[in-house]
Amino acid sequence: MIRSTTRKYWWLVAALLTTAVCGCGGHDNGSAGPPAVTCVNMGSATYVGTEDVTTTSGSCPSYSNLSVTFTIVQAAGSCAFTLQSSRVPGTIFPGTVSGSNVSWTGSYPSASGTVTINSVNASLSDDLTTLTGSFTWTYSGNTHCTGTTTFNVVKQ
Repeated sequence: MIRSTTRKYWWLVAALLTTAVCGCGGHDNGSAGPPAVTCVNMGSATYVGTEDVTTTSGSCPSYSNLSVTFTIVQAAGSCAFTLQSSRVPGTIFPGTVSGSNVSWTGSYPSASGTVTINSVNASLSDDLTTLTGSFTWTYSGNTHCTGTTTFNVVKQ
């Protein structure tokens, strides 16, 4: 009887030992979390190019081929930087860079209202010489408008 019971559960013991030794069929639930952010050292640089402003709702004007200069200052080893646009004198926008993705936020006074940057979709070239992308914005003041600004700037 003991021998019969031992044989009966032998397959279960073998399966458990195989799983414990091989790690077969298990999931790694003890992962380290999301992948680490990759900071790219853009340094302090000036990027010059053009931007197009397109109004998507409201009565704000649209513009094409406007000259723009982005001045970026980043401390070495930091993901954070500040950006100043020649189109918005006196306003410094906080930003971050992760891999080739570049983003910034902020708002600034314009005419009798405020422009708020809602989201940025920008990419830095592998050699750090070109920054291209777009950002969406909202204007609130004597009227209400929303739009998108696209840009293409090159490091000087």
